[in-house]
Amino acid sequence: MTSDRPYRSPPYGPERVLDALEVPSLESWAVPGAEAARVLFLPSFHPECALTASLNDERPVVTLVTAQTNLWYWWCHQIQEAQGLRVHEVAPPPPERWQERADIPADHVDRFRAKFLSIDPISVSDTDLAGLDGMSIVGQYHSREGLTSKFRHHIGADIDADNNRGVAFVLALYEVGTALLHDERSVRVLESLHGYLGLGLVKHRFSPKEERDLAKARKEEQARRERARLDAIDVHNEACRALATDSDEGLICPHCGRRSREDIEFVDYTRQDRKSFFVCRACGRSFGHEL
Repeated sequence: MTSDRPYRSPPYGPERVLDALEVPSLESWAVPGAEAARVLFLPSFHPECALTASLNDERPVVTLVTAQTNLWYWWCHQIQEAQGLRVHEVAPPPPERWQERADIPADHVDRFRAKFLSIDPISVSDTDLAGLDGMSIVGQYHSREGLTSKFRHHIGADIDADNNRGVAFVLALYEVGTALLHDERSVRVLESLHGYLGLGLVKHRFSPKEERDLAKARKEEQARRERARLDAIDVHNEACRALATDSDEGLICPHCGRRSREDIEFVDYTRQDRKSFFVCRACGRSFGHEL
């Protein structure tokens, strides 16, 4: 479907995304005397999401909020459809808000605070904002003393966490989120950011339940293979035993052709974890029932 009317792109920016995700202000998360940090991820081709850590002494928590679809793409589609400009053959999935919250263990809190101490997030400022592909991020920090900072940054191909405190801030918070948020929807959204952050190939991280299910499945598979192996040995041994008892004239050695009841010995391992076999005393070679 086409139209001569000019296309109007949707208003898009951090504030509108946070409103759409229904994420409250960082100050409302930070209780007096506690730190709070947030990163809003705005990737080019994946769902936007907000990752927030509130490090209050009573119950430090990390929270992920996402719409599970790229809002920019969805809003463009909605405007295009309303203006009759173009309708995608397959419409993007509609936004569906998802939130997961997890407690932060004390050891994670200590590591997180140590990293932030070296980053000094209060003094982090805006960096390069231009970029087509890649991902824009908005970082926010609220100190224990009530000081606040906010910065914007565009992450492209040249990621240098060692020399860019904004990127180091993002990675520190991302590490907490990926370590503690285990729902499949959270894992999928966070892993979609992996490439933008220059972290290489994703090594799938299984949830505790998935780990237990995998361990159970491995154990069951090992037991199944062991049963199959023992069953095959039993079938082989029974066939050898039947061959040894059913031949009145003796067996013929498949190697030298000698037929004898005395010169061919049956080595019987029935009901044991070994295969039975025959040995020809004339040529010294062994064989099973298959030969």
